[in-house]
Amino acid sequence: MKPWLGRNARWGASGGSGPLEPLAARGALASVGLLGLVALSAACVRVLPWLLDSRVPWRVALPFARAVASVAVEASVLVGWPVGWALAAFTLSERGEARVLATLGERPARTAARLLPMALVFGAVLATASLAGGRDASEPGRVVSALLRAGRASCGGGQGATGARSFDVPLVGATWLCDEGGARARLVGRAPFALESSASEALYTARAIDVGPDARRIELDDAWIASPAGSVHVDHAVFRLPPFVRASSLPAEWRALFLGSTGALCALFATWLLLAASDDERASSWRLHAMVLGAAGPVAALALLHVLEVAPAPMPLRLYALLPVTAVAATWLVSLLLRRSSRLPRVRAAATK
Repeated sequence: MKPWLGRNARWGASGGSGPLEPLAARGALASVGLLGLVALSAACVRVLPWLLDSRVPWRVALPFARAVASVAVEASVLVGWPVGWALAAFTLSERGEARVLATLGERPARTAARLLPMALVFGAVLATASLAGGRDASEPGRVVSALLRAGRASCGGGQGATGARSFDVPLVGATWLCDEGGARARLVGRAPFALESSASEALYTARAIDVGPDARRIELDDAWIASPAGSVHVDHAVFRLPPFVRASSLPAEWRALFLGSTGALCALFATWLLLAASDDERASSWRLHAMVLGAAGPVAALALLHVLEVAPAPMPLRLYALLPVTAVAATWLVSLLLRRSSRLPRVRAAATK
C-alpha cells in the first residue's frame, strides 16, 4: 500500500490533498523549465549577433531581447504545463494509484478538479507572459521606438569612448551619428518611402524621430531628405507608410485571456483523459503518448494563432476565440488516434496466433 494511502485510507471522502498534486507540480515545473531553456536558447541565437556587434550597444539589443524572451516564455508555459500534467497523470495510472482512487470512490473528474488552484497559478503566469508579448505583437512600433530611444541614449556616453562615433539601430536600418557628448546626435537612414525612381538612393537625417504604435506613422524633427533629384529640409514632418512590420489584430488583454484559458483547459482535459483511461486495457502505456497528448492542444492553438496573425487582412476577435475550442478538439482527436494506435499491436498479435 502506498504511504499516502496508509496515512489516510479515507482520502477520497475527506477531500484532502492527494497524490496527483505534487506529481503535477513537479512535472509542470520540469517541463516548463526544459522547454523554456530550449526556447530562450533559440531566442539568444537571434539576439547574439547584435550583442557581438561592436556597432550595436547592449542597451539597444535589450528591447528586442525582451520581446523575444516574452514570446519564448509564453510558448514554454503554454506547452510545458499541459505536458507536465499529462505525465503526472500517466505516472499515477502507471503506479496503480489512479485505480486505487477509483476504488475509494474518487472519480477522474474529481481528481483532475483538485488541480484547479494550481491551474490558476500557471494560468496567471501564462497570462502575464502573453500580456507582455501581446503588447509588442499588436503594437510593433513600441519595440521600434524603444530601439531608437536606446540608440539615442547611447550617444550620451556610457560606452567608455570619446569623440564622434556611431551606433547602428537593428530592424530600423538606421544609424545614430554622435558628436562628442551626444548633444547634437542625428539619425541617418534610407528613406522608407518612394521618391519617384530614386527611392533606393534617397537618404534622410533627423535630429529626433518618433514611431507610432502601429509602426505606420513616423514623425521627424529637423529633417533633411536627400536624393539625386535634390534635397529638402523641414522642421517637422509626419509620414504615414505601409506597414513594414506586421501588427497583430489581437489586443494584448484578449491574448492573455485566450491563451491562459487554453492552457488551463488543455492541462485539465489531458489529465482527465489519462485518468479516465487508467482502467482501459486498450489505453496506451507509453510515456511518449502522454507527452503527445499534452502537447497536442497547445501546439494546435499556437498554429491557429500564427495563421490568424499572418492573414492578409486583420482577423475579427471571434476567430481568436476559437483558440481554446481548437485546442480541446485537437486534444480529443489525438486521444482517439492514440487509443486506436494502441490496439494495433494487440490485433496483429491475435491474428498471428
